[in-house]
Amino acid sequence: MEFTIKTPNKEGLLTLDEDLTIQNAVEIRIMLMKAIGSVSHTVLDMKDVVSVDVSFLQIVVATLRSAEASRKTIGVVNSAQAFRDVVEQSGFTHVVKNLLNEK
Repeated sequence: MEFTIKTPNKEGLLTLDEDLTIQNAVEIRIMLMKAIGSVSHTVLDMKDVVSVDVSFLQIVVATLRSAEASRKTIGVVNSAQAFRDVVEQSGFTHVVKNLLNEK
C-alpha cells in the first residue's frame, strides 16, 4: 500500500494491492485514516487487489463515515472485482454505491 498526495491539502491517491483481508486490517485502517486526515479527497486505486473480505468493507464504511463527518470525500478507481463481489454478497451496495461509480 502506498499513499501519495497528488495535490497538497486537496487530493491524495491510496494505491491498494494484494490482499485486503483481516490479516491486513490494522495496516489498512491506519493508511485510510492517514489519507483522509491529510487531504480533502482520497482516491482508492484497487487495480492490483487480489482478494477482499468483509473486514475491508467494514473499514471502508467506517472510514466513509469519518470522512463525511469531516466534510471530506473518498472515491475509487479501478475497483477490483473482488471488492465489487464482497459489496454485493454482503448487501452493502446501498452503503458504498457512490464508491462503485468510479470517482
